[in-house]
Amino acid sequence: YQIMVLFFIFLDLFGTHLLVIQKLRKIIYYIFFMFSTLLTPPEVIYQVMLSICLIIIYELIIFYAVFETELAYF
Repeated sequence: YQIMVLFFIFLDLFGTHLLVIQKLRKIIYYIFFMFSTLLTPPEVIYQVMLSICLIIIYELIIFYAVFETELAYF
């Protein structure tokens, strides 16, 4: 739950600039993999599983932000 809160804070900082988020996507994916490397035991399967979960949560929050900004224009 704390990671989702951090994503929403990140989204509030760059909420109006979705192009910035799109440019930082590769860097954020890399940060997710480094974060999962530090958190999990030294098995690659756990690292990949945690990274994929983080990426899915990140993408869902970005989708929510895009959907929310599109509704604001109507």
